[in-house]
Amino acid sequence: MIHFVMTGIKRGVMEDFLAFEGQGLASRMTLVTWEELAGTTELPPGTWVLADLDGLGPAGMKLASSAHRALSGARLPTLNHPGRTLLRFELIETLHREGINGFRAARATDDLRPLRSPVFVRGASDHYGSIGDLLYSPEEVRHLLERAESAGLALADLMVVEFQDTARADGLYNKYGAFVVGDRVCPQHYLRGKPWMIKHNQSEFTEEIVEEEYRYVKDNPHEDALRDVFRLAGIGYGRVDYSVDRDGALRIWEINLCPIVGETRTSTARSSPPHLRPLRQRAKDIFQEEITKAFEAVDEEAPADPERSAPSRASGVALDVPPEIRSGVIAELAPKTGGEGLLQLIRAKTFFGRRW
Repeated sequence: MIHFVMTGIKRGVMEDFLAFEGQGLASRMTLVTWEELAGTTELPPGTWVLADLDGLGPAGMKLASSAHRALSGARLPTLNHPGRTLLRFELIETLHREGINGFRAARATDDLRPLRSPVFVRGASDHYGSIGDLLYSPEEVRHLLERAESAGLALADLMVVEFQDTARADGLYNKYGAFVVGDRVCPQHYLRGKPWMIKHNQSEFTEEIVEEEYRYVKDNPHEDALRDVFRLAGIGYGRVDYSVDRDGALRIWEINLCPIVGETRTSTARSSPPHLRPLRQRAKDIFQEEITKAFEAVDEEAPADPERSAPSRASGVALDVPPEIRSGVIAELAPKTGGEGLLQLIRAKTFFGRRW
């Protein structure tokens, strides 16, 4: 059995996956929120996926570390190590130091002078893209940060990132997305379009682009390089978003620790033209087949009988966490679950001209 842990606000991501493309895994996987884990004293046996670590605060990370120690002590397989997993800022720092990425980042509260222009500002842990557009001077950066702070965003939660131009000869930018589950790398999608920070609904979908996406998902051309990146980042479950520059070098933007896996109730698949959807479906089918195999491979108890009963309490692993940490997790996650953080972000972004 696989026990997948995420914050309450992200639960719908996995519920949608198990309700649609991931139906074949529904009998193998239980969903547990970090809020629920904060009230748990025993962990059932199985493979544990400690997802959404970038959505946790200090108390949440202490809870995650306690859970990882308990599971490791019981020799239960666990994906993502709270003490070793690199979150976005640390990941960019490490990749630059290792010579994999040519760009750096700094926290908004740090000395920004070493950064080369242009730069952009984004959240250190959210996945909503940049705040505003590219900035070409220290004055522009200072002005944007002041406006972001006045809109309710904490500067400690923001980072300033050097822009790296990965546009191709045609002026279009590319973005690839690939999952890791255990030691398996599963390509998911390929996007190409005019925005320098491209999202799914901004991609141009032509027959050429859809064919390139199909070849990418089928051939998995960056598998070895991405596996090295995931190992360097200490990540056993997540999705890397990256580009390939004109020289063929990979440029790693981030690794999302609780990404959308497939169709959702508000799926963006409809953004591609109707006549190309059957062609895109080929790539989606390959991805879903591969990620299903990857989850099956890490399922320590892979039940043949979907009606199999859950493990008894006697076989559980004790989770010993101080009460103040348990209550701290609930306090940290309550605003996010209520949408306060997202509302602040939306409010901040209304000040800027970049199209969302």
